[in-house]
Amino acid sequence: MAADLGDAAPELRVERWLSEPGVKLSDGKGQRTYVIHFFNTWWPEARGFIPALSDLAAEYADRGVTIVGITNERPPAAQRFREKMGTRMTYAVGCDPQKATQREYCDAFKTDVKNSLFIVGKDGTIVWFGDSLYDAGRVLKRLMDGSFSLEHQRQRRKLEADLHAAIAAREIDRAIAVADQCIAMDPADARMFIAKLSLLIEEKSDPAAASSVARELGERVSDVEMLNFVAWQLLSNEKWRKACDPRLALALAEKAHKLSEGKRWEITDTYARAVWEATGDSARAITLQNEAIAMCRQTPGNELRVIELEKNLNRYQSGGEEKKADAPGR
Repeated sequence: MAADLGDAAPELRVERWLSEPGVKLSDGKGQRTYVIHFFNTWWPEARGFIPALSDLAAEYADRGVTIVGITNERPPAAQRFREKMGTRMTYAVGCDPQKATQREYCDAFKTDVKNSLFIVGKDGTIVWFGDSLYDAGRVLKRLMDGSFSLEHQRQRRKLEADLHAAIAAREIDRAIAVADQCIAMDPADARMFIAKLSLLIEEKSDPAAASSVARELGERVSDVEMLNFVAWQLLSNEKWRKACDPRLALALAEKAHKLSEGKRWEITDTYARAVWEATGDSARAITLQNEAIAMCRQTPGNELRVIELEKNLNRYQSGGEEKKADAPGR
C-alpha cells in the first residue's frame, strides 16, 4: 500500500468504468502522466473541480497527460451525474463502491475521499497529492518542463508536518517560523500564507501583522480557491473580520474573480459580498450575485446552494444594514 511520495502507484481497481476503455496505469508507464481525482458527486467543492479538470485534460491532451475520476458511489448514480454534467466532464470515470482503490490512495495518504488529487509520474510513482487544483497545475507544468523535484516535495511535506506538530504543542512562534520557511521555499505557497494568517489572527491577535500577510498573499498567490477562501474568511469569520479592513477581502475576491474569468459561482458569490461590504455598491453586488446564481444552477445537486445564494441576493436588494450573508460553504 503506497503511503509516501515516490512509492509505486497502485493500479486503479474499480468495479466499473463509465466509459470504455478504462484506465490501466501500468499501460502508460514511461509514456503518460496521470492526474487522479477522488470525488463524491454530492460534495460541492469536488463538483467545482470537474469542469476545470476537463479543461486541464484538453490543455494537456497532446502532452501525455490523462485525467481520471474515481468515485466510491455505485455506477447507476455516478452515470446519472456524469450525464447531467455533459461536456463539463470529459475524462474517464471509475466506480469504486468497494473502496479498494480508495484504501490504497486516500486512506493510505490520509486525504479526504470527497475531494483529493494524486499525480502519478511517467515512472509510475506518486509524485504529488493534495486538494488544490492550482498546486496540481503547477506540478504538472514542472513535470512537463523538467523542473519538477521530488526531493523538494518531500521537504515541503516535512515542513508541513513540523508546522502541525508546533501548532499541536501550542508553540505558536515556532509554527509561524516554520510557515515562513515554507514561504521562503515557495513564495506562492497559499496554504502557508493562510496558516500564518490564521495564527496571527487566532493566536497572536496581531491585526497589523495579519493585514500585512493578507496583502502579501494577494500579491504573490494566484490560487483562486485559496484567494476565495481567505476573502470569505475575512468577510464571514468574526475574528478575521475584526482583524482586517474589508477592502483587503475585496482585493482578494476581485483577483480570484478575474483569474477564474468570472466562471466560478462560489467565487462570484464571495466577490458580490465583498463589493457590498467594502463599497456599499448594491447594484454591482446584485449583478454579480445574479451571475453566481445562474452558474450555480447549472451544476447538478446545487439546489440548496441556490437557495442560500438567493437569500444573499435578497439582502443586497433590500439594502439592509446587516452585513452578514449566508454561507453556502467554502
